[in-house]
Amino acid sequence: LLMNMRVITGCIGHETNTFSNVISDLSRFREMGIIEGEEFFKVYRGTRSIGGAFIEISEARGFELIPTVWNKVFAWGLVTDEALDYMLDKMLAGIKSAGKIDGVLLQLHGAMVTESHEDAEAYILQKIRALVSKSMPVIATLDLHGNLTKDTVDAADILVGYDTYPHIDPYERGLEAAELMFRMLKREIKPVAAFRKPPLMTSPQVQKTSYHPMKSVYDLAHKIEEDERILNVTILPGFPFADISCQGMNIIVTTNGDRCLAEEKAQQITDYV
Repeated sequence: LLMNMRVITGCIGHETNTFSNVISDLSRFREMGIIEGEEFFKVYRGTRSIGGAFIEISEARGFELIPTVWNKVFAWGLVTDEALDYMLDKMLAGIKSAGKIDGVLLQLHGAMVTESHEDAEAYILQKIRALVSKSMPVIATLDLHGNLTKDTVDAADILVGYDTYPHIDPYERGLEAAELMFRMLKREIKPVAAFRKPPLMTSPQVQKTSYHPMKSVYDLAHKIEEDERILNVTILPGFPFADISCQGMNIIVTTNGDRCLAEEKAQQITDYV
């Protein structure tokens, strides 16, 4: 048990359709729901959600979760800088006031676009990384509809994306992310990630993971994950309703300390795609 291990948790999530004229300002986030501090446990304990999964694993494995801010993820138009700054400031203040912490476990989306940031997840993770040591475990879950940059991947230790569309596995991915955090806290694993971004945009109509061609891509990912040296394979086909430079498919392979293997497998999936 890791009784004295303390892990910050939070969620800043949004799926941004840059073509929408419905701006996602702070009042919109408040309307959808922003949860702060200990209220997180009341809302999420016992639920089949990412938050519920984080609580479940932390209690089973004996590390303490310290909640900061948690918003209800939704999809509308461009996020205002004020809205992101409000939530990110709450998260950073939570990290600063927590005292000794040993890890950061987040729910992000992967497709948040703000007035100033095309890849808001990279901005969030970089701001957090600037506050904590380079060696501190930082793990985040991502929606399958993410548009990432290398900056996002570099700022986190492990990114765990959904494997299903329609999304029926967020709870399971939450369990996976929290278990990986436990393994990092025990110093059992040292994650290294390889990132590929094939020049491909896919529409939601062909992203369903129970049908070909997307099913075969995830089948390959799961086959690769059978190798115990591979910690996670995340494939995000992307969110097409975003007119941004990091639009498109994303492939991340995370291994236990084996960079060559990560690069090899990421390239294998890219070539297959």
